[in-house]
Amino acid sequence: MILARHVARRNLRDSLTASVSSSFQSTYTNTAKASFSSADTNFIKDPRTDSQSSLDKLLEGGRGILNLLTNLQRELLLEQKDLSRQATALAQKVGGVDLQYTGHSPFLEQILTPNRDTSDQAISDRADSKEALESTFSVVIAGEFNAGKSTLINALLGDKLLETGSLPTTDQITVITGFQNEEIEKNNSQDSTEETLEKVVTTTGHSNAIILHRVPNMPLLNDLTLIDTPGTNAVINNHTTRTLKLLPSADLILFVTSADRPFPESEKQLLKSIQNYRKNIVIIINKMDVLEASGGDHGESEKNKVTQFVAENAADLLGARAIVLPVSAKDALAAKLIHGSEIDTNSDNKSASFTKSKVWKRSNFSDLEKFLMESLTDETKVQAKLLNPLGVTEGMLNECMDVLKRRAKELETDTATVQLLQSQMDSWMYDMDKDMKEFQSNVQDILAKEKDRCDKFLNSMGFFERYALILGSDDAKLNTKWNDTKSITVSHDIQKELLSVASDCSETIATSSRAQGQAVIEYLGKRPVVVGQNLVGSVTAASRFEDTRKELSGKMAEAVKSVLSTYNADEEKSRVFGPLKTATYISGSANLASLLSGATTALEMVDIIPGSACSIAFAILGFSIMPYTNGKIVSDYEETWVNRDEKLNSALETLAIREIQRIYKRILDGVAPYTRYVTTEEKGIETMKEECDALSNFAQVLRNKIIKLR
Repeated sequence: MILARHVARRNLRDSLTASVSSSFQSTYTNTAKASFSSADTNFIKDPRTDSQSSLDKLLEGGRGILNLLTNLQRELLLEQKDLSRQATALAQKVGGVDLQYTGHSPFLEQILTPNRDTSDQAISDRADSKEALESTFSVVIAGEFNAGKSTLINALLGDKLLETGSLPTTDQITVITGFQNEEIEKNNSQDSTEETLEKVVTTTGHSNAIILHRVPNMPLLNDLTLIDTPGTNAVINNHTTRTLKLLPSADLILFVTSADRPFPESEKQLLKSIQNYRKNIVIIINKMDVLEASGGDHGESEKNKVTQFVAENAADLLGARAIVLPVSAKDALAAKLIHGSEIDTNSDNKSASFTKSKVWKRSNFSDLEKFLMESLTDETKVQAKLLNPLGVTEGMLNECMDVLKRRAKELETDTATVQLLQSQMDSWMYDMDKDMKEFQSNVQDILAKEKDRCDKFLNSMGFFERYALILGSDDAKLNTKWNDTKSITVSHDIQKELLSVASDCSETIATSSRAQGQAVIEYLGKRPVVVGQNLVGSVTAASRFEDTRKELSGKMAEAVKSVLSTYNADEEKSRVFGPLKTATYISGSANLASLLSGATTALEMVDIIPGSACSIAFAILGFSIMPYTNGKIVSDYEETWVNRDEKLNSALETLAIREIQRIYKRILDGVAPYTRYVTTEEKGIETMKEECDALSNFAQVLRNKIIKLR
C-alpha cells in the first residue's frame, strides 16, 4: 500500500492536466506539424451547421462545462465537431472502419436507443443522457463484470444508489447526472431529519439501453456525469458490445479491475481496445479488502505485488506509465454509510470519528476522491472536452489510412493482373499479325505463279517449235504446251486454291481467338473472386467464336470471287494465243519475203542494191517481231495478275485485320468491369488518402490551437 499511495499522491494535481496536454504527443510525433497556411486551417467547411444550433441550445440551458468556454474555445469546439462529422463520413466511404470510434451524436443515439422506445419518458431520458454526455465532463466506469464498478460509484455518491452483486447486475448503461434543486435544499435545511440519497434522487428505467439517475445538489456532479457500463466478459454477449460503443464518448475512463483476479486476459484485451481511442485512463484496483488476510501486516506485501503487477501490465498495454489507484469501494461505502452526517469528503476537516475510522483508511478511497476533486479542475475538464473527441477522430482517421493502405496493397495484384492482361493481348495481336503475313505470302505465291505462267510458256518453246505449233492446223499441241506450264497444285484451279487459303486463314483467326478468350477467362476468373467482386462481366461471351470462322470465311470467299470475276481461263489463253499467232504469221511472212527478195536478187532479176535492201528489211522485221510481241504479251499478262494480287491482298488483309481488332475489342470489353474496377479503385484510394491526410493535418493544427489555450 505504501507504493500505491506514493504513486497516487505524487500525481494528484498534475496527472490529468499532463495527460490531457501530452498523452497524444508521443503518438503523433510523426504526423504533420502545425506549420500550415491559413488555407490549410480553412479545409473544414463552414461549421455553422446543425452542430452550431445544438451547441447554442446546450449553452442556453445554463448547465455543464460548456458555459466555461471562451468564444475562441467555442469556435474550436465547432471545428472539432465538424471535423468529427467529416471524418465519420470519410470512414463510411472508406468502409471496413470501426465506426464505434466516433462519439458523433447519431451514434450516441443508436447506443442509447436499441429498442426504439417511443414513450415520452424514454425520449426525455435519451435527450437528457445525450445532453449530459455532450455538456458535462463524462467519466465512464469500465471493466469486467463483478469487478465492483457499481459499488465504486455508490462509494463516490455515499449511498447505495446502484444494485450490486456477484452476478452481472448492470445490463444497461447507467447515466448518473446532477442537477440543482433549490426546493429540496431548502427543505433539507429546515428539516432536521436527513433525507437519504434514494429519497431525493430521480430515477427512470424503461426499455431503452439506459437508466438515468438525476442526483440533486451533489458537488461532484455539478459539471460531471458518471456512466456505469455493463460488465464485460459476462455470459450476456451484448454487454461487451455496449461498453465498447460507449467508450469513445468518455472524457475520462476509470478502468476497474479486481484485486482477487487482476488483469485477466479479457481485461487486457478490453484495455488494449480502449487505448485505441486515445483516452485518458485511470486504473482502479478494487476489492483490495480481500487481500487483508494474505499474510502479515494485513496483506500489505500482497497488495504491493498486485499493485505493481497491474501497473506494469497497464504500462505495457497503454505504452506509457499509467495512473494506478488501489481502493476498496466496499470499505469506503461502509464508512460513509456509518459516519453519514459527519462526512464531508470535499473538505480536509473531517470529524474525528471519521478520520480515525480504520475502515475508511483501509479503503484508500481518499486518494481517488482527491484525484477527482483536485485534478479535474475547470481548465483540465475544458481541455479534455476539446481534446478527447479530437483523439477519437484522429484514431478513426488513422484506421482509415490503415484500411486504405491495406486496400492499396491488395490492389497491387489487380494492377499487375491488368498490366499482364494488356501485355498478353498485345502479344496475341503480334502473333496474329505474323500469321496474317504468312497467309498473304501464300496468296502472293499462288498469284505469282500464275503471273509468271505466260513468260514460262513462251520461253519453253524454241524458234522452230513455235512455228510448228502455231502454224500447224491443230491447236491441241499448243493447248497441251500451255497446260504443261501451269503450277502443280492440289486443286489445279487458282480460285479453289485461293479459297482454300482464305478458309485456312479464317479458321486460324477463329481458333486463336477462342483460345485467347478462354485463356483470359481462366486467368482473370480467379482474381475477382478473391476481392469479392463479380467483375469478369461478359468475358465468357468473348469465347463464343463458333460463327467467326463461318462469317469470315464467307467474306473472304466473296473477296476472292470478286477479284477473280474477270478471270476466264479460255479468254486468258486467247489473249496469249491470238497475238502470238498473229506475230508468228507476220514473222513467217516477213522471213519468207526476205528469202524471196534475196533469191530474186541473186538471180539478178532485180538490181542488187534494192534487192539486198529489201531482203534485209524483211529479215529484220521477221526476226524482231517475235521478241517484241512476246514482251508485250508477257507484260500485259503480268500486269493483269499484279492488279488482281494487289486487290485481293488488300481485301483479305482488311477483312482479317478488321475481324482481329473486333475480337480484340470483344475480349477487352468482356473484362472491362474488372479493369474499370482496378482503375476506379486506384483513383478512389488515392483521393481518399489525400482527404484523410488533409483531415489529419487539420486535426493536428486544431490540437495545437487547443493546447496553446492552456
